[in-house]
Amino acid sequence: MKETIYSKFLESIIRYFIVLLAGYLVRKGVVDVETANKFTASAALQLTAALIAFAGALWFSYKDRIFSFVKTRVGIALPPNTSIEKVVAIANSVADKKAVATGQIDLAKEIGKA
Repeated sequence: MKETIYSKFLESIIRYFIVLLAGYLVRKGVVDVETANKFTASAALQLTAALIAFAGALWFSYKDRIFSFVKTRVGIALPPNTSIEKVVAIANSVADKKAVATGQIDLAKEIGKA
């Protein structure tokens, strides 16, 4: 994982909560201090990497969903015999995909530009 200021910041926040959890477990007698220290040292980086990977997958899924909506709306707006390749090409040329997917801009104008 490439270390950036954001990943270090996220790691420090995660480490803070892990230390709080480990401190609580030590105070209640569930684990000893040595086990808690080992856990906090190894878990923060792994949880940070997992959280970044999850956020990336979530972002990709969101962008893919928006593009699917745009393709659907473009396909509905075009004549019935339009090829799939043309629908995808027009959907790719739309500048503001999120605005098209949510109906905030006129799709007919966008298709006329393409």
